Amino acid sequence: MKSSITIKSIRQKYAEDFRKKLATGQIASPIRDLAIMMGECQREARAQKLKLRKFDLVNLTIGDVEPRFFHVDGDKNLANELGLDPFGTVRKKINERILELRKLAWKTGTEPRTGYQPEALGMPLLREKFVEFINSYGFDYSVGETVIQYGSLPGIHAVLEGVRTQTQGKAVFVAPTPGFSVFYTQAKRLGLQFLGIQSQAADGYCCTPQALEATLTKIKTLPAILYLTPMNNPTSTVYNRATLAATLQVFQRMQPAGIILVDLAYLEMIPKSDALQLLRLFKTTHVLDQSIMVTSISKMFGYPRLRCAALLMKNPQLMKLLQDTAQVDYASISSGVELEGVALWEIIKPGSRKKMFALFQKRQQALLRWLQQINETREKNHQSPVVALNQAYTQVPLYVYIKLAPGVNFLDFFVETGICGVSGSVFGDIDQNNMLRLAVGIEPLANLSREPEAKT
Repeated sequence: MKSSITIKSIRQKYAEDFRKKLATGQIASPIRDLAIMMGECQREARAQKLKLRKFDLVNLTIGDVEPRFFHVDGDKNLANELGLDPFGTVRKKINERILELRKLAWKTGTEPRTGYQPEALGMPLLREKFVEFINSYGFDYSVGETVIQYGSLPGIHAVLEGVRTQTQGKAVFVAPTPGFSVFYTQAKRLGLQFLGIQSQAADGYCCTPQALEATLTKIKTLPAILYLTPMNNPTSTVYNRATLAATLQVFQRMQPAGIILVDLAYLEMIPKSDALQLLRLFKTTHVLDQSIMVTSISKMFGYPRLRCAALLMKNPQLMKLLQDTAQVDYASISSGVELEGVALWEIIKPGSRKKMFALFQKRQQALLRWLQQINETREKNHQSPVVALNQAYTQVPLYVYIKLAPGVNFLDFFVETGICGVSGSVFGDIDQNNMLRLAVGIEPLANLSREPEAKT
């Protein structure tokens, strides 16, 4: 007797289970829990001996990068060029360079030494590499204005922790929403008040000056930290320049002692001319002294697991604040991370990174074509579409941020299409907007370019 269990029924089962857990507060980390759910679906399908087609279960939840699949998309040498192929010639060069640096330190007694680094700022050579990169965008930071951290997450957490200590927990963390919501949670866990400012697509999801002024008026004299992601995750948009300029002016006027955290995780993924015009605003609006620029070797190098970032600031008081926190938390960052970072900056060419971004853009376009095909097939079957393709955002190549059709939420979308993304509400978007983030760093083109068979 033929089993009634199908791939779609498995999707339905796990989607309903997730829905119940979400309603009862059992979901601790929606993005990771969705990724786990996808793994459970795959295991059950195999246990039921069902034939899984590539597009039956497509996991677009986590903003990760899987270089093992680059060759599937037609570029057989890209993983090697990025130093991510452990069998490749570039990885060999990276390892050789790391050994050279260790030998140099052994001979001279300089960094990267095997003992502690008392100042806890990070290896000078690595700081120099980050400075060269950020200064290519019109800044003039120095090595002495740079702190190395274990990635952007711990780096920004260190800032929040330092501000909490300095203000006895009275600071307020302010950010446009939707945005990278991990920091909203970090601020709350540190006991800081969090105020989200709902933003709109027309402004590139940058908060408007009017909305920021209304928010800052509420907190009166309390010091504020404004968190900005000009190349925004999850929305795959870039801040509108005029909106950002006016917003920075409002913050400078109302919070002259406040801090602006500028997360540049995706800086290199947008055209450099656009990035230069955006970042120039921090100088022309006279807020650079209040700003901390945060950049990392992570998504830009296709290497999210390498936790290595730099925080750059002009204000000596901010530098002292961060150094104090770093000395307490770290004593010094791991020399292995620093050496890897130096070697990557020296050996991995910007052109190779741009090839990876171009590949992500191909995946974005393939995904949108697939979604269009799904809509068209459903319409032929007298069903309503599942997405609004006229509200899809793709300026940051790693993500697609798209509006779901009325009456379709992110779990319904998964059941109907096999594509699992993350609801915009996870990132602070309002439920009524019904947005979905789809990450394209893992699944190859072959999994994003074919229409599943329509079934009623």
